[in-house]
Amino acid sequence: MFISIISFVFVIFIIILVHEFGHFIVAKMSGIKVKEFSIGFGPKLLSKKIGETEYIIRPIPIGGFVDLYGMEEAVVEKEKDWERSFVAKNAFIRFATLAAGYFMNYILAFFVLFSLYFFVGQIEPLMSDEPVVAIDIQESVAYKNNLRLGDKIVMVNNVKVKKFHDLKERMLNKKTDLKIKAERNGNLFDVFLPAKDYKSLDEIGILQGTAPVIGEVNPGQPADKAGLKKGEKIVSINGKKIFVWEQFATIVHGKAGEKIDLVLSRDGATLKKTLVPKDLLNKNMGLIGVAPMVIFGEKPGFVKSITFAGTMIVRLTGTMIDTIKGLFSGSISVKNLSGPVGIASVVGRKAQEGITWLFYWMAFISLNIGFLNILPFPALDGGRLLFIVIEFFGKLFTGKKVKISTKIEETIHYAGLIVLFALLLIITYRDILRLLGVGQ
Repeated sequence: MFISIISFVFVIFIIILVHEFGHFIVAKMSGIKVKEFSIGFGPKLLSKKIGETEYIIRPIPIGGFVDLYGMEEAVVEKEKDWERSFVAKNAFIRFATLAAGYFMNYILAFFVLFSLYFFVGQIEPLMSDEPVVAIDIQESVAYKNNLRLGDKIVMVNNVKVKKFHDLKERMLNKKTDLKIKAERNGNLFDVFLPAKDYKSLDEIGILQGTAPVIGEVNPGQPADKAGLKKGEKIVSINGKKIFVWEQFATIVHGKAGEKIDLVLSRDGATLKKTLVPKDLLNKNMGLIGVAPMVIFGEKPGFVKSITFAGTMIVRLTGTMIDTIKGLFSGSISVKNLSGPVGIASVVGRKAQEGITWLFYWMAFISLNIGFLNILPFPALDGGRLLFIVIEFFGKLFTGKKVKISTKIEETIHYAGLIVLFALLLIITYRDILRLLGVGQ
């Protein structure tokens, strides 16, 4: 628990500091008066006034703010420092000041991911050595000739196959028919592939699978309640031998609401577990709350590290967009969201796995905070940006200045803040229940 709290405070402090610094530095560069730079909420713990700005650290580490002159209070042109108020600046400067926090969160995430790729290595799944078909590709030669997900190839042209990489030697660059003996559900059968000079196993439709080793167990989910642990290898499910993770996941996905019996191995010991997959995403797809083991592989070099970091950010942003869509469509429940308690739990587990994973999750959380802040909802940066956009286009189309009064705008933001805090309380309550393993 202590590690979780310290790790969470460290990660959130860095992310909030970077986010608020984005607002702060753009405001300063634009000549806006910054009254306060605060990290955290609640009463002051530490404070120091330098020039016109008071720098404060507060005890509740779930946010922060930069108090800009004229942003939340009404300011008239006759007042002193009017020209340095937020409202006196043009729409572009105000937009840039508010968007800078989001931008800095993405910069932080990119820098952390780039550093991990460049100095530590590329994140990749732990692969299986088993010579097993890991995915059904219906257009492939393998599928058309009766090789299916989970089939284990034991012999090619009367030569035994022990490892997946043996398949390359036995099947590639051959101009003769391939006589394959495979195993399915304990039964052997023959497969014939027509003669062709295959250059890769992908061309045949045989892809290497992920090792059936648990790398992550989500708190409060069926796997956690059943006592599954990271590092355990899945041996069988409902009596069916498991060779690759893809095989295991496919079976679980088809068993929503049905009991499954697992056999696992841990430190040489055999374990038996019974659990019921849940339809957590409302897609009639069973899930038990586990993920496969991943490792840091080869270091991709400077240029590829930039590419990989950028690609990861685009992919994670796409996932967040899909999540928002799912919440509105009802395909994803608010029950699946995590708040500070859930995040602290994850960060604590990652800290115990090593500083590398802690920083990886820092990047992920930074992206989430940046993305959520830019959403056009009252009280968030995106909500304030929306008012600036309305003002800009109002003037563009009418030729007159369109300005919603500060009092009305702040009332809307306060209402949004109440909604956000209510949602935060609900999510936190569910996080606690999830950690306790009840009420799910």
